[in-house]
Amino acid sequence: MAKIQTGKHSLRIFCVLALLGHLPAPSTAAQEPTAPSEATPPATTERAEALRATLEGNPVVHRLLSNEPDGFYPRLGGLTRGSGLAGGLGYRHRLGGGRRLDLAALGSIRRYAALSAAATWMSVWQDRLTLRTTARWSDYPEEDFYGLGHAALRRDRATYALRTTRLDTRAEARLASWLDASAGLDRATFAVARGEDASYPVVQAQFADAALPGLEASPTFLVPSAGLTLHSPAHRAHPAHGTMARIRLEQWDDRAGDAFSFTRVDLEVSHVQPLTPGHAVALRAGSSMVTPVTGQQVPFYLLPSLGGQDTVRAFGDFRFRDTHAVWLSAEYRWTLRPRVELALFGDAGDTRHAWRDLSMRHLRTGMGVGLRVDTGPALQAGLDLATGGHEGVRVLLLFGPPR
Repeated sequence: MAKIQTGKHSLRIFCVLALLGHLPAPSTAAQEPTAPSEATPPATTERAEALRATLEGNPVVHRLLSNEPDGFYPRLGGLTRGSGLAGGLGYRHRLGGGRRLDLAALGSIRRYAALSAAATWMSVWQDRLTLRTTARWSDYPEEDFYGLGHAALRRDRATYALRTTRLDTRAEARLASWLDASAGLDRATFAVARGEDASYPVVQAQFADAALPGLEASPTFLVPSAGLTLHSPAHRAHPAHGTMARIRLEQWDDRAGDAFSFTRVDLEVSHVQPLTPGHAVALRAGSSMVTPVTGQQVPFYLLPSLGGQDTVRAFGDFRFRDTHAVWLSAEYRWTLRPRVELALFGDAGDTRHAWRDLSMRHLRTGMGVGLRVDTGPALQAGLDLATGGHEGVRVLLLFGPPR
């Protein structure tokens, strides 16, 4: 789920989503009789259903929340973490026979930008097998870097710009009700430039290329990859339920052949354990590791990182970087009403240069509280407040798939 900085437009959208989640969900299932003291007043129900019909009948809201609109539609997010409030315009056209064309132009309040074009060549057997090619250009002008390693200091924060061009072809297959597989080939080119955040010095002024691999180079990689994802039936039905385990392997081959080739492995496990009706505990853990070819290095912007919504929320995005990272998260979730939940969470993690140096005694930790509005299997809105990292309170406004 991507982090989006707060602003008046994002708050308006969040309020719409919250209102949709706050209203009672329609149901075709038989309902048990409700005790008179717990019954919803008829006038309240009528007003709620009228408001729901008005909102869901609005074409902008419909296209915003729809999973697969055809033609032009608004986009929320879609850029990297830390881009600020982001959105844009998408276009989707079905060509028949499972083929489809997707175009998108995205931008953010921090002047981040991306253009993408994706062609789905094949989608057969009820989407059990798909083949897709995606071309994407992106410009991220205000990326943050604090230094390498577990001890990177906040006062050393610097800014850089990262421009990327990628062409990726990927096949995805549902091998069983509990198992998905993917394989792909990606050609990626990266270029680092001077950052445009005037509040901080540029990376080039604080670090030398010898100490910061990839600072002056513009490498092009060929990246074959493969992945497996295991789902429980509950997780298959909804990403925020049940159990999931994922592994992804990538071989980054520097086309120049002598500087930046490496292997990357990413692991993630999640489990949601119901306690009593309306109460659950959600556990997540993950790790990333990169192993450079002998005599070569990993560009600093491709190193595993810690910090941000996906790992330890009390720290800024990409706060710590090194060749090995591990993180854990636990949440207590309390359903206030259908599709609206309150979460209390704690996060912990570590980054080190060697796997053997990862230590439970020196974890970076954080805690916080969040409010989430579930609009269905495809989209969730949320607001998290995180602290505990001795770097103040972080406010994260979230839009993305539930988890």
